[in-house]
Amino acid sequence: MMRRTIQMMGLMAAAVVVSSGCKEKRSGNVRVLADFQSASSALKTYQINAGRPPTTEQGLEALVTRPTLEPLPEDWVKIAERVPTDPWRQPYRYRLLSEADGVSRWELRSAGPDGVMGNEDDVAQEFEWKGR
Repeated sequence: MMRRTIQMMGLMAAAVVVSSGCKEKRSGNVRVLADFQSASSALKTYQINAGRPPTTEQGLEALVTRPTLEPLPEDWVKIAERVPTDPWRQPYRYRLLSEADGVSRWELRSAGPDGVMGNEDDVAQEFEWKGR
């Protein structure tokens, strides 16, 4: 029993050492994932009012200013004061993946700590919602 406790303590200490080097990146990622949930809720609200999700071209800006690109929303309400940015001060990227049979799918993406989209430190999450 004592030996198992010592082994577990050793493993926990090793995990702390390994994880402390990634603390800044992980804490940023935790905030990114929380921001994704908030943005996803805002996108659902937009869809309820507008009758459809914003297009990729309209992007998250559609939460802040009324879109001028087609398709125009049925009813538009300002949902956010500004386009959300990640912990590294870069705007999140929104991409509408599909919209069919009342189900919308989209992706939210952060370029990660290096600020470059499309490499291994990106943080992305897909969402699906069956609207009204």
